Amino acid sequence: MADQYLGKYNTILYFAIVYDFDLLILVTTALPAPITGGASLGGLNAAMIEIGLGTGGIKSNVSRLIAEQYTNTKQKIKVLKSREKAIVYPAITIQHIYMIFYLCINMGSLSSIATTETELHIHIWAAYPLSLWLFLVGFIVLLVGKKHYVQRPPRGSVILHAFKAIGLVSPTSLICTPPNRPSKTTMAAPPPSNGTNISSSRSNEPSLLAESSFSFPSIGSSTAECSAASSPSPANMQLHRIPNNIMQNVDPLTFIIPNPIVDRAVYPDLRKIGIPFKPITRIAFVFIFAALAMAYAAIVQHLIYTSPPYYTALLECTGSNDGAIHNQIHVTVQKPAYLLIGL
Repeated sequence: MADQYLGKYNTILYFAIVYDFDLLILVTTALPAPITGGASLGGLNAAMIEIGLGTGGIKSNVSRLIAEQYTNTKQKIKVLKSREKAIVYPAITIQHIYMIFYLCINMGSLSSIATTETELHIHIWAAYPLSLWLFLVGFIVLLVGKKHYVQRPPRGSVILHAFKAIGLVSPTSLICTPPNRPSKTTMAAPPPSNGTNISSSRSNEPSLLAESSFSFPSIGSSTAECSAASSPSPANMQLHRIPNNIMQNVDPLTFIIPNPIVDRAVYPDLRKIGIPFKPITRIAFVFIFAALAMAYAAIVQHLIYTSPPYYTALLECTGSNDGAIHNQIHVTVQKPAYLLIGL
C-alpha cells in the first residue's frame, strides 16, 4: 500500500488511526462494567486482531521513512569548530541515526514497567489508558510535524520490481556459456564498498537492494521478541520480591546503556584501526549473540529442572502448592540471556 498507492507517511498516519481505535476498544472493554457483563473477552479478541493490522502498517514503514529523512548521498568535507576538516560518510551517518532510533524504541519499551505495575496494584482497566494516551501523543506529533518530513511519492512496489527482474532472466541464460562464445548476459557492477546509497540503472526506479535492506531491522526486532518469549518461565524460580514482569525490561536496559558507548567509542575506534565493521558483519554478530542467548536460556531451563526441591515435577508435587513454591534457583540467573539480546 505504501509503495504503490499511499506513500510511507500517509500509510503510517492511516494505520495509526486504526491503532488508536483499537486501543480505545481495549480501554472501554476492560472497564469493570463490560467485564461484569462478559464483553471483555470479545473486545480483547477484536482489539488484538486490529492491533496486529495497525502494527503491520506502522512498523513496516517507520524504519524506511526515517532513512528517507537523510537526503545526503555523497561524501563531503566538513570544517569542525576546531578548524579541522572531516569527511562526512553517509553510511556512517545513517548508522548513527538508526542507533538513536533504536535507543528511543528501547526507552519506550520501559513503559511496560508502568503498565504492569499499574495492573498489579490497581487494575487492568487503569493500565490500558496509559498506552492509549501515550500513543495519542505520538499521533499528534506525527500530524503536527507533517510539513517537516521528507515525503517521497509512491514509486511502485519493490516486490513487483523483483518479479520483473526475475522475468527478464531467460532459462538459457542460466546455462554455462562455452569459453569461445560471448555471453548474452552481463554481470551487474558490484555495489560500492564505501556504504553510499545504491541506485538502479534507471533513476526513476528504486533499487531492490537499497529498498529491501531497510526491512531487515524488523527481523532483528522479531529475534529479540522470540528469544525473550523463549526464556525460562519465572514461575518455576524464586523471585525474592522481584516482580517477574520487571525481568523483560532487562532487554531494553542492556540496549540503552551500551548504545552510546558502542556508537561513540567502539565503532569509531574500530574504524581508526582499519576495521570498518560494516552492516553485514554487524548483522552476523546479531545472529551469533541471539543464538548464544537462546543457548543460555536452554541452560537455565536445565538448571531449573535440576534444582531442588521439586526438579522437573514442580506442578505435580503436592508440596509445591500448585507451583506457588518454587525451585531453589534465583530468577536473576536469566539476566545474561537478556544481556546478549540487548547487545
